[in-house]
This record gives sequence, C-alpha cells and structure tokens, in this order.
Amino acid sequence: MGCVRYDDVFAIWDDHDYGINNGDSSYQYKLDSKQIFTQFWDQQKQSEKISRGGGGGDDSDEENGIWFSHTMEFTDGNGDIRFVKVVMVDMRFEKDDYKSENGSFLNQNQWDWLEDEFIHNIDDKVF
Repeated sequence: MGCVRYDDVFAIWDDHDYGINNGDSSYQYKLDSKQIFTQFWDQQKQSEKISRGGGGGDDSDEENGIWFSHTMEFTDGNGDIRFVKVVMVDMRFEKDDYKSENGSFLNQNQWDWLEDEFIHNIDDKVF
C-alpha cells in the first residue's frame, strides 16, 4: 500500500504542552493553556471536520478538554474506499492526581464518548 497524502493536522497535548510536568485537573492555568493550544493549532478552523463529543476547542465548551476524533476516507492500492478513525484523547484536563486511589485520566463524559467512538464500524482506528 502506498503513502496517503493528507493535508490536515490534528494535535493533542501531553503534560508539557498542557503547561506543567505531570499536570492534572487541578492545574490553575488549564483554561488558559486550552485557549492558547487551540488558537495555536487553529482547531476552530478544523471544527467542521472533527467530532468533539463534548470536548474540543469550542469556547462554549470551555470546561472540557480538547478530546476529539476525525474519520478520514481514502482509496487503497486496490481501489477500495477505506476509512480510518483517528481518536485524540485529552489525558490531562480531567486527570486525577497520581496519589488519588482509583484515579482516572478521563471524566465520565469522556469515557462514554470514547466507548462510542470504538463501537462504530470503521476499517481502522488510531488511538
């Protein structure tokens, strides 16, 4: 199979992009970090192309992180149409402190959305 050309860039952060090493939901500048990150990566421009599931760069949704998915369609080497879903999960915005017992990286809305993303019948998924 040859290389597929795809011009869109989708970004997700890790702790150093978030603003503090091993940052979690208690990070005092998380809303500022989200605003800067989404502006830098121009995620508003991409908004028609991605499924946010309650997260993302929407100003109306400022209390959520930047989690989203995007389904790409392309033709493979055999001429068949294929679909690949890229799932980008925010593992910082809602993350519990490492010291918390039974902590989580996601809130319940994110877990529900993530489960939904993997139910869909797509040829391949990238997480």
